[in-house]
Amino acid sequence: MNRAYVLFHTKTMNVRKVTRTLQDKAGVIMVDVLEDQPSVMIVVQASSRLRLAEMTVKAIASVEDLTEGIFLMPTLKHMNRYAVEIATSFSNN
Repeated sequence: MNRAYVLFHTKTMNVRKVTRTLQDKAGVIMVDVLEDQPSVMIVVQASSRLRLAEMTVKAIASVEDLTEGIFLMPTLKHMNRYAVEIATSFSNN
């Protein structure tokens, strides 16, 4: 699976509206409210990089008027497999 993490700087008093909007978007598997700015974080997941890009752009566009900025952090697929291999080796010991 391919994942991207997106952090949103929300405009004043828009955190609830942003979280409600993002929860319903295709590919969004997690929405968290953070203590400070950036105030909302989402995880978008898809089976292909192309689909991940499409869903991430749609999620960002859906709250564009409610936010002041974003940080987009796509993951490296081959590194995710490496992290799972490390975690598995520790749990087997």
